[in-house]
Amino acid sequence: MQAAWALHAGALLAGDALSAQERLVEVAGKAGEAGQPEVALKLYRTLLAKYPDSARAQFARDNMKLEEKRLVTARDTAGRG
Repeated sequence: MQAAWALHAGALLAGDALSAQERLVEVAGKAGEAGQPEVALKLYRTLLAKYPDSARAQFARDNMKLEEKRLVTARDTAGRG
């Protein structure tokens, strides 16, 4: 999460809101791939809250559905163990 905020803040300081959005999406994707759906969901929600009209908004919504499924699957698997 700290990496996401640092990358996002750096892009904003450089005056590049589009890159700031891309960094959130990029780190969210990496979190999902690393088996951290909670982190991915938080980053996608942040993107949608800060940039509701972003070109990446629909991508974030679609990926949130995927991460929510991963989260349910992980919880179901943990509950069986």
